[in-house]
Amino acid sequence: LHPQVFPAIIFIYFACIAPTITFGGLLEDSTDGYMGTMEMIVASCVCGMLYALFSAQPLTILGATGPMLVFEGIVYSFSADNGIPFLQFRFWIGMWTALYLLVMVAIDASALIGFFTRFTEETFSALISFIFIYEAFLKISKLESSYPPLGNFYINATLEENCSCVSPAGEVIGQLPSDLNLTTCKSTMYNGTTEGDGCPPDGAQGDIFFLSLIEFFGTFLIAFCLKRFRDTRFFPTRFRTVISDFAVIIAIAAMLGVDLVYRVNTPKLFVPLEFRPTRDDRDWVVSPLGGGAKAWLPFAASIPAILAVILVFMDQQITALLVNRREHKLKKGPGYHLDLLVVSALIVLCSVFGLPWLVAATVRSVTHVSSLNVVDTNTAPGEKPKFLGVREQRVTNFFVFALHGISILAAPAL
Repeated sequence: LHPQVFPAIIFIYFACIAPTITFGGLLEDSTDGYMGTMEMIVASCVCGMLYALFSAQPLTILGATGPMLVFEGIVYSFSADNGIPFLQFRFWIGMWTALYLLVMVAIDASALIGFFTRFTEETFSALISFIFIYEAFLKISKLESSYPPLGNFYINATLEENCSCVSPAGEVIGQLPSDLNLTTCKSTMYNGTTEGDGCPPDGAQGDIFFLSLIEFFGTFLIAFCLKRFRDTRFFPTRFRTVISDFAVIIAIAAMLGVDLVYRVNTPKLFVPLEFRPTRDDRDWVVSPLGGGAKAWLPFAASIPAILAVILVFMDQQITALLVNRREHKLKKGPGYHLDLLVVSALIVLCSVFGLPWLVAATVRSVTHVSSLNVVDTNTAPGEKPKFLGVREQRVTNFFVFALHGISILAAPAL
């Protein structure tokens, strides 16, 4: 085990757990709770570890993707509109999808990626990156709607106005805004409420939006600057490499410290506290013909499975192509057929247990490769280090998803 592996595990874990929980919440909304954050975490844990052990290219990271999320939502809407049991319909779609993928592996269909040009790869990467950037700014805009700034409340407020901060025990902590502000009153320090004619309107939460905005840009700027610190001329090469490897972790820790110091009730990621399905009326194992499923359902599922195959094949193979680029100087050759075979087996497993289907996630896979870059440390001070290759192993991928399973136990911290 090389020391570079440990920061890579922590870095990729944070890079994966946030999208896992986020996509789980979106999936819960689009499927009316039949699949949610719990199912997404379980699928990530099980499928990620199995893929790390048996795939040909363990540098590829499995995860939820936008196209698959949209497909799940379409399947649920179609099922709800036509009175078809969703999990049973999805089970048979998964079986047909796995069968189609198995046939594609047998007839050497992965050879089609030979027709993908560099333009295709870059366009696909740009599209996925744009989606993630768009989703980040969309989250910030939603925060502004949910926690609007207080405007001119403090500017117009005077000491004569009656607004008290009251603790949960009913004791008056102080007056607003002379003794303390609304943000401090409602922070975790006091958990207070406001009472009086001169208080802000109901639902006001203080400067949650502004602090979230600072943490949003602060995390990006710190991580971005420290990641580029590797190419600067300050300090020895080994020290710059360590700082660069821990860039994201340092950024997250710094902004977490800011959040803890100010004790503002900024929104946190929702992580389920109990190991159980999101909906109380479903079990972990899906009954293929239960829920009032008709006899024709297994055959009808073969049609939407064609669309699922296209999505899985494109996501999986283009991402694998990006990971196996010649510029990465990988020693181990690609195994597109084996990877696709493993994904098809995991789709069967997820269909049986009613879990989301996971495929290769482009941004997380490329980030995983970048975190394991090996450079020549025997360079003169100020000289740009030479890229030697990528540290190829299965440890990071396996433990990243093992930590996903442990995340449920660490729910309060997350």
